[in-house]
Amino acid sequence: MKALISFVALLCCFCALAKPPVQSRGIDYIDMKSFLIPIDDDPLWNWSIKKGDSMPEVFEAVSPEYYYPKAIIQAQHFVEETVPEHPMAFNAFSMGVIESIAKNFGVSEQSVGKLVSVSLGEMEGFRSTFTTGLNEYRKDMTVWVGRSPDNTMFLFMAFTEPGKMAHLQPVLDRTWKNIRFPSSLKTDA
Repeated sequence: MKALISFVALLCCFCALAKPPVQSRGIDYIDMKSFLIPIDDDPLWNWSIKKGDSMPEVFEAVSPEYYYPKAIIQAQHFVEETVPEHPMAFNAFSMGVIESIAKNFGVSEQSVGKLVSVSLGEMEGFRSTFTTGLNEYRKDMTVWVGRSPDNTMFLFMAFTEPGKMAHLQPVLDRTWKNIRFPSSLKTDA
């Protein structure tokens, strides 16, 4: 019995000195030509590049099979669309883009609410979070409209289960705050 108590005491000492495990959250960068976007690789998100007819390519990442909550993240860089420089004009521009997107998902202007100013890495912009109005595809949605370093429009969207956007926020932060632009990666030689 004494040996068992000594063993348990010794085990407790080692456990107390051990460092807690660190969860790996590696990221891989995907080259979208005008920007580099990171995606989680532990667990690995499924990603694709969707080409539009008259719109820029859309980067889309879908959560892994056993990931909770299920989510879709999209990013799009409008390299031909200059963003207004004056803060009030930029706010109005962002609100117009977000209301237009919300309308496509069955959300009224009144449900979009007030925009929140959010800086993401090298970019500044405005965000709104709301629940889509389409019953067969009812999701919480975050839309962020921003200005890239070269003053062109950047758009982020995320979709997840109703009431679960806060659970998705760490992934959004890792992805959206770590966007890189080739122009800012150049070094003086």
